[in-house]
Amino acid sequence: MAGETSGPRPSEQEIRMVALERKFDELLSFVQLIAKRNPDDENQRKEDDRDANNEEPEGHSNANTTPPPPTPPKPEGKDTQLDSKIDSLEEKIRLMQGLLM
Repeated sequence: MAGETSGPRPSEQEIRMVALERKFDELLSFVQLIAKRNPDDENQRKEDDRDANNEEPEGHSNANTTPPPPTPPKPEGKDTQLDSKIDSLEEKIRLMQGLLM
């Protein structure tokens, strides 16, 4: 009959395999294209970095360049509970370090 091909028809699994192989080849080609472009991009990035180092830093011309005011000193009162906890933890750390050596 017209339109029929001779020989066995490919199975559904074979059809899927061919489709997957084509997709894989397309993906591989894309990755290779990206890999070829990457060195060019890296060279351009290095040039941009060199140019940026020679230019003045970016920012607003009215940016505040003065340092922030110093933080006020903490009150003199000690928190004995916190201090004892810190001492306890420091001792545990020293013990652990001694065990590891």
